[in-house]
Amino acid sequence: ISVEVTCDNPNPYAITVETAKQGKVYMGASRTEVGSLTQIPRIILGAEGSGSITAKTDMTLSGSLIGELIPALVGDVPVYMDLDLTLRVDVSFLLGHFETSLLFQKDCGMYLVGVLGLIANPKAARVGPMACADRGEAVAIPPA
Repeated sequence: ISVEVTCDNPNPYAITVETAKQGKVYMGASRTEVGSLTQIPRIILGAEGSGSITAKTDMTLSGSLIGELIPALVGDVPVYMDLDLTLRVDVSFLLGHFETSLLFQKDCGMYLVGVLGLIANPKAARVGPMACADRGEAVAIPPA
């Protein structure tokens, strides 16, 4: 799965976003671990600008998980991921320089559109919008 998220930077300085550590990916209501985020390239969000972050996942579905997911594929299937990113700010002033970083750790989720949704609207998106919450809190995923 490849997920692209557009981020806005309302600040008057650029922000660099990069992976802090590889996050895990989970599927289904029981949040069964199915893989990891394999690629989140470093990106610079320009001052008062926006940019896209693309995350790719490496997933392996076991036979038991496929058996659990087949009934769920009729409806939408929740996919959850751990995001561990580092946000860096580097600002140069006329007489100085300021640099800092912040760890961004969130639990995020979205729905994969199920078979019925794809039959009803084959040209629609295959995943719904992504939502995030602080680590350990419930993620309120919007409908696909």
